[in-house]
Amino acid sequence: IVEDEPVVARDTAECLEGLGYEVLGPVASGEEAIEAIEVAESERPDGVLMDIRLRGEMDGIEAASQIQSRFGSAVVFLTAFVDRDLLKRAREAGVFGYLTKPYEERDLFATLEMALAKSESERTCKRAREALRKSEEQFRNIFELSADMVCIADINGYFRVVNPAFTKVLGYTQEELLGKPFLDLVHPDDKEKTLHVIQEKLEQGETIICFENRYIRSDGGTVHLEWTSRPNVAEGLTFAIARDITERKKAEQTLSQIMVAIESTREAIGISDGQGHHFYQNKALSDLFGYATAAELEAAGGGSAVVKDPTVAAEMFDKITHGKSWAGELEMVTKSGHVFPAFERADAVLDTAGNVIGLIGVITDITERKRAEEALRLHATIMDNVAEGIYMIGLDDLTIKWTN
Repeated sequence: IVEDEPVVARDTAECLEGLGYEVLGPVASGEEAIEAIEVAESERPDGVLMDIRLRGEMDGIEAASQIQSRFGSAVVFLTAFVDRDLLKRAREAGVFGYLTKPYEERDLFATLEMALAKSESERTCKRAREALRKSEEQFRNIFELSADMVCIADINGYFRVVNPAFTKVLGYTQEELLGKPFLDLVHPDDKEKTLHVIQEKLEQGETIICFENRYIRSDGGTVHLEWTSRPNVAEGLTFAIARDITERKKAEQTLSQIMVAIESTREAIGISDGQGHHFYQNKALSDLFGYATAAELEAAGGGSAVVKDPTVAAEMFDKITHGKSWAGELEMVTKSGHVFPAFERADAVLDTAGNVIGLIGVITDITERKRAEEALRLHATIMDNVAEGIYMIGLDDLTIKWTN
Protein backbone atom coordinates (compact mmCIF):
# COMPACT_ATOMS: atom_id res chain seq x y z
CA ILE A 1 0.00 0.00 0.00
CA VAL A 2 1.41 3.37 -1.07
CA GLU A 3 -0.72 5.99 0.70
CA ASP A 4 0.36 9.25 2.35
CA GLU A 5 -2.70 9.50 4.63
CA PRO A 6 -2.07 7.19 7.65
CA VAL A 7 -5.75 6.65 8.49
CA VAL A 8 -6.64 5.67 4.93
CA ALA A 9 -3.56 3.44 4.74
CA ARG A 10 -4.47 1.66 7.98
CA ASP A 11 -8.11 1.15 6.94
CA THR A 12 -7.03 -0.18 3.53
CA ALA A 13 -4.57 -2.58 5.15
CA GLU A 14 -7.24 -3.94 7.51
CA CYS A 15 -9.64 -4.38 4.59
CA LEU A 16 -7.07 -6.29 2.55
CA GLU A 17 -6.10 -8.50 5.46
CA GLY A 18 -9.77 -9.25 5.98
CA LEU A 19 -9.97 -10.37 2.37
CA GLY A 20 -7.09 -12.78 2.96
CA TYR A 21 -4.15 -10.83 1.55
CA GLU A 22 -0.78 -10.44 3.22
CA VAL A 23 0.06 -6.74 3.43
CA LEU A 24 3.58 -5.27 3.30
CA GLY A 25 3.91 -1.65 4.36
CA PRO A 26 2.20 0.70 4.02
CA VAL A 27 4.56 3.46 2.81
CA ALA A 28 3.85 7.13 2.12
CA SER A 29 5.82 7.95 -1.05
CA GLY A 30 6.87 6.51 -4.39
CA GLU A 31 10.53 6.60 -3.40
CA GLU A 32 9.78 4.61 -0.24
CA ALA A 33 7.73 2.09 -2.22
CA ILE A 34 10.57 1.41 -4.67
CA GLU A 35 13.09 1.12 -1.84
CA ALA A 36 10.83 -1.23 0.13
CA ILE A 37 10.35 -3.52 -2.88
CA GLU A 38 14.10 -3.57 -3.56
CA VAL A 39 14.80 -4.57 0.05
CA ALA A 40 12.01 -7.16 0.15
CA GLU A 41 13.67 -9.44 -2.53
CA SER A 42 12.05 -12.85 -1.87
CA GLU A 43 8.92 -11.17 -0.45
CA ARG A 44 8.34 -8.74 -3.26
CA PRO A 45 4.61 -8.03 -3.53
CA ASP A 46 2.43 -9.47 -6.28
CA GLY A 47 0.37 -6.29 -6.31
CA VAL A 48 0.65 -2.63 -5.28
CA LEU A 49 -2.22 -0.34 -4.29
CA MET A 50 -0.98 3.12 -5.26
CA ASP A 51 -2.37 6.58 -4.50
CA ILE A 52 -1.61 9.00 -7.31
CA ARG A 53 -0.98 12.15 -5.25
CA LEU A 54 1.90 11.34 -2.89
CA ARG A 55 4.49 13.07 -0.78
CA GLY A 56 7.90 13.66 -2.30
CA GLU A 57 9.00 14.55 -5.83
CA MET A 58 7.66 11.35 -7.41
CA ASP A 59 3.91 10.99 -7.91
CA GLY A 60 2.11 7.65 -8.00
CA ILE A 61 2.04 7.35 -11.79
CA GLU A 62 5.81 7.70 -12.13
CA ALA A 63 6.34 5.31 -9.21
CA ALA A 64 3.93 2.79 -10.79
CA SER A 65 5.77 2.94 -14.10
CA GLN A 66 9.12 2.18 -12.42
CA ILE A 67 7.72 -0.57 -10.21
CA GLN A 68 6.08 -2.40 -13.09
CA SER A 69 9.11 -2.15 -15.40
CA ARG A 70 11.65 -3.08 -12.71
CA PHE A 71 9.81 -5.56 -10.51
CA GLY A 72 6.75 -6.73 -12.46
CA SER A 73 4.27 -6.11 -9.63
CA ALA A 74 0.69 -5.37 -10.70
CA VAL A 75 -0.20 -1.76 -9.79
CA VAL A 76 -3.76 -0.63 -9.06
CA PHE A 77 -4.41 3.08 -8.59
CA LEU A 78 -6.53 4.05 -5.61
CA THR A 79 -7.25 7.78 -5.61
CA ALA A 80 -9.85 10.46 -4.93
CA PHE A 81 -8.75 12.46 -7.98
CA VAL A 82 -10.31 11.66 -11.34
CA ASP A 83 -9.65 13.68 -14.46
CA ARG A 84 -8.83 12.94 -18.08
CA ASP A 85 -5.18 13.85 -17.84
CA LEU A 86 -4.66 11.51 -14.89
CA LEU A 87 -6.50 8.71 -16.61
CA LYS A 88 -4.39 9.21 -19.75
CA ARG A 89 -1.14 9.14 -17.77
CA ALA A 90 -2.32 6.10 -15.80
CA ARG A 91 -3.15 4.29 -19.03
CA GLU A 92 0.27 5.10 -20.47
CA ALA A 93 1.91 3.76 -17.30
CA GLY A 94 0.30 0.39 -18.07
CA VAL A 95 -1.35 -0.12 -14.66
CA PHE A 96 -3.73 -3.03 -14.10
CA GLY A 97 -6.67 -1.22 -12.44
CA TYR A 98 -8.11 2.05 -11.22
CA LEU A 99 -10.34 2.59 -8.15
CA THR A 100 -11.72 5.86 -6.83
CA LYS A 101 -12.16 6.69 -3.17
CA PRO A 102 -14.35 5.92 -1.39
CA TYR A 103 -14.53 2.31 -2.63
CA GLU A 104 -16.62 -0.72 -1.86
CA GLU A 105 -14.81 -3.74 -0.43
CA ARG A 106 -16.19 -6.01 -3.15
CA ASP A 107 -14.98 -3.58 -5.84
CA LEU A 108 -11.51 -3.54 -4.30
CA PHE A 109 -11.42 -7.34 -4.15
CA ALA A 110 -12.66 -7.75 -7.74
CA THR A 111 -10.24 -5.14 -9.10
CA LEU A 112 -7.26 -6.66 -7.25
CA GLU A 113 -8.08 -10.22 -8.35
CA MET A 114 -8.45 -9.14 -11.98
CA ALA A 115 -5.19 -7.18 -11.79
CA LEU A 116 -3.26 -10.07 -10.23
CA ALA A 117 -4.67 -12.54 -12.77
CA LYS A 118 -3.79 -10.24 -15.66
CA SER A 119 -0.31 -9.65 -14.23
CA GLU A 120 0.33 -13.39 -13.85
CA SER A 121 -0.92 -13.98 -17.38
CA GLU A 122 1.42 -11.30 -18.72
CA ARG A 123 4.36 -12.73 -16.74
CA THR A 124 3.60 -16.18 -18.13
CA CYS A 125 3.45 -14.78 -21.65
CA LYS A 126 6.67 -12.88 -21.07
CA ARG A 127 8.42 -16.02 -19.83
CA ALA A 128 7.08 -17.93 -22.81
CA ARG A 129 8.25 -15.21 -25.21
CA GLU A 130 11.68 -15.16 -23.56
CA ALA A 131 11.92 -18.96 -23.70
CA LEU A 132 10.88 -18.83 -27.36
CA ARG A 133 13.43 -16.11 -28.05
CA LYS A 134 16.20 -18.14 -26.42
CA SER A 135 15.10 -21.28 -28.24
CA GLU A 136 15.08 -19.44 -31.57
CA GLU A 137 18.50 -17.97 -30.81
CA GLN A 138 19.89 -21.40 -29.93
CA PHE A 139 18.39 -22.91 -33.07
CA ARG A 140 19.75 -20.04 -35.16
CA ASN A 141 23.23 -20.55 -33.71
CA ILE A 142 23.09 -24.31 -34.33
CA PHE A 143 21.71 -23.71 -37.82
CA GLU A 144 24.32 -21.11 -38.74
CA LEU A 145 27.34 -22.76 -37.10
CA SER A 146 26.63 -26.41 -37.86
CA ALA A 147 29.26 -28.16 -39.97
CA ASP A 148 26.44 -30.38 -41.25
CA MET A 149 24.24 -29.17 -44.09
CA VAL A 150 20.80 -28.24 -42.70
CA CYS A 151 17.87 -27.35 -44.94
CA ILE A 152 14.12 -27.17 -45.41
CA ALA A 153 12.76 -28.25 -48.80
CA ASP A 154 9.23 -27.96 -50.17
CA ILE A 155 6.98 -30.36 -52.04
CA ASN A 156 7.85 -28.69 -55.36
CA GLY A 157 11.47 -29.79 -55.09
CA TYR A 158 13.05 -26.48 -54.06
CA PHE A 159 15.13 -25.61 -51.03
CA ARG A 160 13.28 -23.11 -48.85
CA VAL A 161 16.11 -22.55 -46.36
CA VAL A 162 19.75 -23.65 -46.36
CA ASN A 163 22.46 -23.00 -43.81
CA PRO A 164 25.99 -21.70 -44.62
CA ALA A 165 27.39 -25.26 -44.71
CA PHE A 166 25.50 -25.79 -48.00
CA THR A 167 27.35 -22.96 -49.73
CA LYS A 168 30.66 -24.10 -48.24
CA VAL A 169 30.33 -27.73 -49.35
CA LEU A 170 28.67 -27.23 -52.74
CA GLY A 171 30.19 -23.88 -53.70
CA TYR A 172 26.93 -22.26 -54.84
CA THR A 173 25.56 -19.01 -53.43
CA GLN A 174 22.44 -19.17 -51.31
CA GLU A 175 20.48 -17.52 -54.13
CA GLU A 176 21.64 -20.19 -56.59
CA LEU A 177 20.67 -22.99 -54.20
CA LEU A 178 17.19 -21.57 -53.59
CA GLY A 179 16.59 -20.69 -57.23
CA LYS A 180 16.71 -24.12 -58.87
CA PRO A 181 15.17 -27.57 -58.16
CA PHE A 182 17.54 -29.49 -55.93
CA LEU A 183 17.32 -32.51 -58.28
CA ASP A 184 19.28 -30.38 -60.78
CA LEU A 185 22.21 -30.60 -58.35
CA VAL A 186 22.03 -34.38 -57.92
CA HIS A 187 24.53 -36.50 -59.85
CA PRO A 188 22.83 -37.88 -63.01
CA ASP A 189 23.47 -41.48 -61.94
CA ASP A 190 21.75 -40.86 -58.56
CA LYS A 191 18.67 -38.92 -59.70
CA GLU A 192 16.48 -41.99 -60.17
CA LYS A 193 17.10 -43.44 -56.70
CA THR A 194 16.76 -39.96 -55.12
CA LEU A 195 13.41 -39.39 -56.82
CA HIS A 196 12.30 -42.87 -55.74
CA VAL A 197 13.04 -42.09 -52.08
CA ILE A 198 11.18 -38.77 -52.32
CA GLN A 199 8.08 -40.29 -53.91
CA GLU A 200 7.94 -43.63 -52.14
CA LYS A 201 9.19 -42.61 -48.68
CA LEU A 202 9.16 -38.90 -47.87
CA GLU A 203 5.87 -38.07 -49.58
CA GLN A 204 4.30 -40.93 -47.61
CA GLY A 205 5.48 -39.43 -44.33
CA GLU A 206 8.38 -41.83 -43.71
CA THR A 207 11.58 -40.62 -42.07
CA ILE A 208 14.75 -41.44 -44.01
CA ILE A 209 18.03 -42.20 -42.25
CA CYS A 210 21.48 -42.57 -43.84
CA PHE A 211 20.38 -42.21 -47.46
CA GLU A 212 23.42 -41.62 -49.68
CA ASN A 213 23.66 -39.83 -52.99
CA ARG A 214 26.03 -37.57 -54.88
CA TYR A 215 25.72 -33.86 -55.64
CA ILE A 216 27.56 -31.86 -58.29
CA ARG A 217 29.59 -28.93 -56.94
CA SER A 218 29.69 -25.55 -58.66
CA ASP A 219 33.20 -26.39 -59.91
CA GLY A 220 31.98 -29.66 -61.46
CA GLY A 221 33.36 -31.89 -58.72
CA THR A 222 31.35 -34.61 -56.99
CA VAL A 223 30.37 -34.65 -53.32
CA HIS A 224 29.07 -37.73 -51.52
CA LEU A 225 26.30 -36.83 -49.04
CA GLU A 226 24.54 -38.84 -46.33
CA TRP A 227 20.99 -37.62 -45.58
CA THR A 228 18.63 -37.84 -42.64
CA SER A 229 15.22 -36.41 -43.59
CA ARG A 230 11.90 -36.02 -41.83
CA PRO A 231 8.84 -34.90 -43.80
CA ASN A 232 5.88 -32.81 -42.63
CA VAL A 233 3.29 -33.97 -45.14
CA ALA A 234 0.59 -31.59 -43.88
CA GLU A 235 2.75 -28.54 -44.58
CA GLY A 236 4.44 -30.01 -47.65
CA LEU A 237 7.90 -29.55 -46.17
CA THR A 238 10.88 -31.78 -45.51
CA PHE A 239 13.46 -31.04 -42.84
CA ALA A 240 16.82 -32.55 -43.67
CA ILE A 241 20.43 -32.77 -42.51
CA ALA A 242 23.21 -33.88 -44.85
CA ARG A 243 26.79 -34.77 -44.02
CA ASP A 244 29.68 -34.59 -46.45
CA ILE A 245 31.10 -38.13 -46.51
CA THR A 246 33.36 -37.69 -49.53
CA GLU A 247 36.56 -38.33 -47.58
CA ARG A 248 35.00 -41.34 -45.88
CA LYS A 249 34.04 -42.75 -49.28
CA LYS A 250 37.59 -42.26 -50.54
CA ALA A 251 38.95 -43.99 -47.43
CA GLU A 252 36.48 -46.86 -47.90
CA GLN A 253 37.54 -47.22 -51.53
CA THR A 254 41.23 -47.20 -50.57
CA LEU A 255 40.60 -49.76 -47.83
CA SER A 256 38.66 -51.92 -50.26
CA GLN A 257 41.57 -51.86 -52.70
CA ILE A 258 44.00 -52.73 -49.92
CA MET A 259 41.80 -55.63 -48.82
CA VAL A 260 41.61 -56.94 -52.40
CA ALA A 261 45.41 -56.80 -52.57
CA ILE A 262 45.78 -58.54 -49.19
CA GLU A 263 43.31 -61.25 -50.12
CA SER A 264 45.01 -61.76 -53.50
CA THR A 265 48.58 -62.08 -52.25
CA ARG A 266 50.22 -65.49 -51.86
CA GLU A 267 51.73 -64.39 -48.54
CA ALA A 268 49.82 -65.44 -45.42
CA ILE A 269 48.83 -62.35 -43.40
CA GLY A 270 47.36 -62.28 -39.90
CA ILE A 271 46.41 -59.31 -37.70
CA SER A 272 45.85 -59.20 -33.93
CA ASP A 273 44.88 -56.41 -31.54
CA GLY A 274 47.34 -54.84 -29.10
CA GLN A 275 46.82 -57.68 -26.61
CA GLY A 276 47.54 -60.36 -29.21
CA HIS A 277 43.94 -61.45 -29.87
CA HIS A 278 43.82 -62.68 -33.47
CA PHE A 279 40.93 -61.10 -35.43
CA TYR A 280 41.85 -61.11 -39.14
CA GLN A 281 43.53 -63.44 -41.61
CA ASN A 282 43.61 -63.49 -45.38
CA LYS A 283 42.71 -66.43 -47.61
CA ALA A 284 46.36 -67.43 -47.97
CA LEU A 285 46.73 -67.88 -44.21
CA SER A 286 43.50 -69.91 -44.02
CA ASP A 287 44.72 -72.16 -46.82
CA LEU A 288 48.21 -72.52 -45.36
CA PHE A 289 47.26 -73.49 -41.81
CA GLY A 290 43.79 -75.02 -42.31
CA TYR A 291 41.92 -72.65 -39.97
CA ALA A 292 38.88 -71.46 -41.92
CA THR A 293 38.31 -68.28 -39.92
CA ALA A 294 40.18 -65.92 -37.61
CA ALA A 295 37.79 -66.88 -34.82
CA GLU A 296 38.72 -70.54 -35.21
CA LEU A 297 42.44 -69.77 -35.00
CA GLU A 298 41.92 -67.45 -32.01
CA ALA A 299 40.03 -70.23 -30.22
CA ALA A 300 43.01 -72.53 -30.84
CA GLY A 301 45.41 -70.05 -29.23
CA GLY A 302 45.88 -67.31 -31.82
CA GLY A 303 49.20 -66.68 -33.53
CA SER A 304 51.14 -68.74 -30.99
CA ALA A 305 49.19 -71.86 -31.98
CA VAL A 306 50.87 -72.03 -35.38
CA VAL A 307 54.45 -71.63 -34.05
CA LYS A 308 55.98 -75.01 -33.20
CA ASP A 309 58.47 -73.75 -30.59
CA PRO A 310 56.73 -71.89 -27.72
CA THR A 311 60.02 -70.15 -26.88
CA VAL A 312 60.18 -68.61 -30.35
CA ALA A 313 56.52 -67.57 -30.10
CA ALA A 314 57.14 -65.88 -26.73
CA GLU A 315 60.22 -64.05 -28.03
CA MET A 316 58.32 -62.82 -31.08
CA PHE A 317 55.32 -61.65 -29.04
CA ASP A 318 57.54 -59.86 -26.50
CA LYS A 319 59.37 -57.93 -29.20
CA ILE A 320 56.40 -56.72 -31.16
CA THR A 321 54.30 -55.82 -28.10
CA HIS A 322 57.16 -53.47 -27.17
CA GLY A 323 56.94 -51.75 -30.54
CA LYS A 324 59.78 -53.61 -32.26
CA SER A 325 59.96 -55.96 -35.22
CA TRP A 326 60.82 -59.65 -35.42
CA ALA A 327 61.95 -61.51 -38.52
CA GLY A 328 63.38 -64.93 -39.10
CA GLU A 329 62.99 -68.53 -40.14
CA LEU A 330 61.05 -70.87 -37.91
CA GLU A 331 59.06 -74.07 -37.91
CA MET A 332 55.30 -73.70 -38.06
CA VAL A 333 52.50 -76.20 -37.59
CA THR A 334 49.13 -76.50 -39.33
CA LYS A 335 45.78 -77.39 -37.80
CA SER A 336 46.34 -81.04 -38.86
CA GLY A 337 49.77 -81.12 -37.16
CA HIS A 338 51.91 -80.86 -40.29
CA VAL A 339 55.20 -79.06 -39.56
CA PHE A 340 56.88 -76.97 -42.26
CA PRO A 341 59.60 -74.33 -42.50
CA ALA A 342 58.54 -70.69 -42.88
CA PHE A 343 59.87 -67.16 -42.86
CA GLU A 344 57.88 -64.66 -40.82
CA ARG A 345 58.13 -60.93 -40.37
CA ALA A 346 56.10 -59.61 -37.44
CA ASP A 347 55.59 -55.90 -36.69
CA ALA A 348 53.78 -53.73 -34.19
CA VAL A 349 51.03 -51.37 -35.42
CA LEU A 350 51.46 -48.02 -33.68
CA ASP A 351 49.09 -45.07 -33.28
CA THR A 352 50.23 -41.45 -33.70
CA ALA A 353 51.37 -41.38 -30.06
CA GLY A 354 53.54 -44.45 -30.52
CA ASN A 355 51.27 -46.81 -28.58
CA VAL A 356 50.91 -50.41 -29.78
CA ILE A 357 47.37 -50.91 -31.06
CA GLY A 358 47.87 -54.03 -33.15
CA LEU A 359 50.20 -56.76 -34.38
CA ILE A 360 50.67 -57.92 -37.96
CA GLY A 361 52.52 -60.95 -39.27
CA VAL A 362 53.44 -61.89 -42.85
CA ILE A 363 54.33 -65.56 -43.33
CA THR A 364 55.98 -67.26 -46.32
CA ASP A 365 56.07 -71.02 -46.74
CA ILE A 366 59.73 -71.75 -47.63
CA THR A 367 59.38 -75.53 -48.01
CA GLU A 368 60.24 -75.47 -51.72
CA ARG A 369 63.12 -73.08 -51.13
CA LYS A 370 64.52 -75.36 -48.42
CA ARG A 371 64.24 -78.37 -50.77
CA ALA A 372 66.06 -76.47 -53.49
CA GLU A 373 68.80 -75.41 -51.08
CA GLU A 374 69.21 -79.00 -49.89
CA ALA A 375 69.41 -80.20 -53.48
CA LEU A 376 72.05 -77.61 -54.24
CA ARG A 377 74.07 -78.61 -51.19
CA LEU A 378 73.84 -82.28 -52.21
CA HIS A 379 74.84 -81.42 -55.77
CA ALA A 380 77.85 -79.39 -54.52
CA THR A 381 78.94 -82.25 -52.28
CA ILE A 382 78.81 -84.72 -55.18
CA MET A 383 80.64 -82.38 -57.52
CA ASP A 384 83.40 -81.73 -54.96
CA ASN A 385 83.96 -85.44 -54.34
CA VAL A 386 84.10 -86.91 -57.85
CA ALA A 387 87.57 -87.97 -59.13
CA GLU A 388 87.24 -86.10 -62.41
CA GLY A 389 88.09 -82.43 -62.69
CA ILE A 390 85.10 -80.36 -63.74
CA TYR A 391 85.05 -76.74 -64.85
CA MET A 392 82.53 -74.31 -66.37
CA ILE A 393 83.31 -71.50 -68.80
CA GLY A 394 81.26 -68.56 -69.96
CA LEU A 395 80.32 -68.44 -73.63
CA ASP A 396 80.51 -64.69 -73.78
CA ASP A 397 84.18 -64.32 -72.88
CA LEU A 398 85.32 -68.00 -72.65
CA THR A 399 86.67 -67.44 -69.11
CA ILE A 400 86.50 -70.12 -66.42
CA LYS A 401 83.56 -69.44 -64.06
CA TRP A 402 83.73 -72.47 -61.72
CA THR A 403 85.79 -75.55 -60.94
CA ASN A 404 85.41 -78.43 -58.50
